[in-house]
Parts: sequence; structure tokens; C-alpha cells
Amino acid sequence: MAGYYVKNGPNGTPFSDYIDLCFTAPFAVEAMIDPKNQAWLNQLWTSITGGDYGTVRIIMGTTIRMQVLLVVSGNWWLPAVSVPSQHTWQLLLLSD
Repeated sequence: MAGYYVKNGPNGTPFSDYIDLCFTAPFAVEAMIDPKNQAWLNQLWTSITGGDYGTVRIIMGTTIRMQVLLVVSGNWWLPAVSVPSQHTWQLLLLSD
């Protein structure tokens, strides 16, 4: 569903009748918190990889889906700054 009540209605009750990746895909990351959620996580994975959405061409939903799938699949990594070695600096200077 595309949105859930938190304050102005019964908690967890959807306030719309259509589904949207922007609202449903992030639940997959939340499902990763506890191994007991594995069945739910599997259902979410199937849903957001095309089971319920097929080919979605809405930029925001597709972008959020990509970010969620990177996290859930373990393919997200923390970018790190690497300091070039002295040898790399010499090669860079020579290539100019």
C-alpha cells in the first residue's frame, strides 16, 4: 500500500488502495533485523523484484527499489577513501 497511518488513524492501516515501491520496498530492510522475519523478507524480495510490480518506470520507486535491493542482497558497501601510495603518485606525475 502507498502509505500507512501512524498518528491520524489506526496504526498500520493503509490510507490508500494502490501499491508503490516508495512505501513498500523499504520494509525489506526492516525485515532484515530479525532472522524470524525470513519468510516475510522472502515475500518482500519476490514482490519488489517484479512479483507485484513488474517493470516499473517511475524514477523514484525504481531508485528506492535499487537501493533496497543493494542493501538486502549484501551488495552495498561503505565507500572508503584510499590514500595513493608513493609509487602511485610517481606514476601519476610521470603521466602528466
